[in-house]
Amino acid sequence: MSAVHRLKNGKQVIIRNAKLNDCGAIMDVLNACISEKNRTSLTQPIRSVKEEEKFFISLDKREGIIVCELNQKIVGFVTLYLYNKIIESTRHVGGVGSFVLSNFRGMGVGTALIKEMFNFARKRNYEKLIAEVRRSNKKAKNFYQKMGFKKVGKLTNQIKIEGKYDDVIVMEAFL
Repeated sequence: MSAVHRLKNGKQVIIRNAKLNDCGAIMDVLNACISEKNRTSLTQPIRSVKEEEKFFISLDKREGIIVCELNQKIVGFVTLYLYNKIIESTRHVGGVGSFVLSNFRGMGVGTALIKEMFNFARKRNYEKLIAEVRRSNKKAKNFYQKMGFKKVGKLTNQIKIEGKYDDVIVMEAFL
């Protein structure tokens, strides 16, 4: 899959399925988001490209990573994964996580990624997607709502980072 999208600033980006050789750039985007400390529940940076490659290879045929490329540089990505790999009756539910470099937020990168991820998910027989967003990350919550996700619950004190708790807002979208 590969699609061209125009950002709010008029620049064109390519949205495409990630390849193994993208793992270094994906790691860089993820680590930049982790370093902000208020965007994700992840706290430890990915320490090597091999670590990211191991995760990439572990994804099954219904899972995947979609990247946004601007001038041959990956500036964001979204991951689609089977929400619960143990319970067979939930195989129609996917989990989603999106990460965009801070200087590319608000330009339409995330929107382009989620739109293509919805298509990717439909083709793999997902019917419902779940995003788990930190309560303190209001921009992410608003973004997912704009993309059609609805708040369905809250996990109180689900995250503890540097001694401080944060809730997780559970959001769902039906495809």
